[in-house]
Amino acid sequence: MIFSDLMEYTDRFSLYRYAGGSQAIRTFKESRDAAVARSTFHNVSVELDIIPRGDVFAEVGRCRDTFWTWFFGDDDGPDAKLVPSNLPG
Repeated sequence: MIFSDLMEYTDRFSLYRYAGGSQAIRTFKESRDAAVARSTFHNVSVELDIIPRGDVFAEVGRCRDTFWTWFFGDDDGPDAKLVPSNLPG
């Protein structure tokens, strides 16, 4: 279970600051210093529940989608998947 705002809105990194996914990914990697930027997953099924917010611009939403697709991009196996789901709101 991921509470995405816990990761997306810190002093060192926030998806709300970027209009492009590649810039957000680059900054996220830099914010991790020498640590591994993303984990390698095997056969993980992720449902990403997205809370709709009227005050978030469309480019921030696209940035978020690009980021999470990249973050889980090393997932392999027959049941590996990322399923974004927009919650009602």
